[in-house]
Amino acid sequence: TLNAQTFKLNFKSGLAAKELIEKTEVETRPEQERFDPVYVVRSLVDILPNPWLAREVVTEAVNSLADVGLDERDMGQKQAMIIDQLRKLLSQERDRFAEELFAADVVAGRVQFRLRTDGKNWRMPDRMPTDQQANSQELHRTDADIVKHSLFAPAYRDDFNDYEQQVACYLDEEKAIRWWHRNVAKAQQGYAVQGWRKQKVYPDFIFAISQDGEKQRVLIVETKGDHLAGNEDTEYKRKLLDCCSDAFSCEKSTHAGELELVYDSETTVTCALVFQEQWKVDIGSL
Repeated sequence: TLNAQTFKLNFKSGLAAKELIEKTEVETRPEQERFDPVYVVRSLVDILPNPWLAREVVTEAVNSLADVGLDERDMGQKQAMIIDQLRKLLSQERDRFAEELFAADVVAGRVQFRLRTDGKNWRMPDRMPTDQQANSQELHRTDADIVKHSLFAPAYRDDFNDYEQQVACYLDEEKAIRWWHRNVAKAQQGYAVQGWRKQKVYPDFIFAISQDGEKQRVLIVETKGDHLAGNEDTEYKRKLLDCCSDAFSCEKSTHAGELELVYDSETTVTCALVFQEQWKVDIGSL
């Protein structure tokens, strides 16, 4: 639930109301000369579904703008901008509350990231779709061999962008790699992580490593171009993947009539987001 009084304070600080509104030139039309709170409420209900609470938030926003000297005509002329700022601030508040609730549910065990023994784990499909022709060029490593450790064969080069090709070939050449998979969101077959936002996150690569006699480790990696560093969506994915790494556990109990799954405290799943500039260093450290 969004608290209107809390929102009023955030609106005053986030909007920098008078300075931002007065410095923005907009075309004035007669139908915009009066502020229409009903229309504004309708513009917010996809974020704040309760129209009565949305109306209260709009009232608080109008009062805040009036406190810094804007009259009804000013607000009418700048109504589109006010709606845009309200949507931005409401979205931020919704995400903040959702993240807090998600984190609390993880701590309480209501949200879990784990291997299960009840048959409800995600299962890798037997086949993966591709848009490439059967005679398309396959992905080759730097030693000119085709990739050998992909879970699905053939691995067509054009199913990967340039950055993903580099990562896939690097993984394939590493001695510790047991298998790797380029995760695809097509046809809902891809592996996804559900966080506190509606859209699921489909990490780019899933791979397993084992070296020096240690247990097999599964790594889930999302790769991003450097230009997306600091992006709001990128930061969300970073937080979610870190949360998954910290929360991972194995269900050790078994149920009558089911095959026993053997896991121990050494089994680990690591989730990470890596950027293009230093991806080799980041993946190497994982």
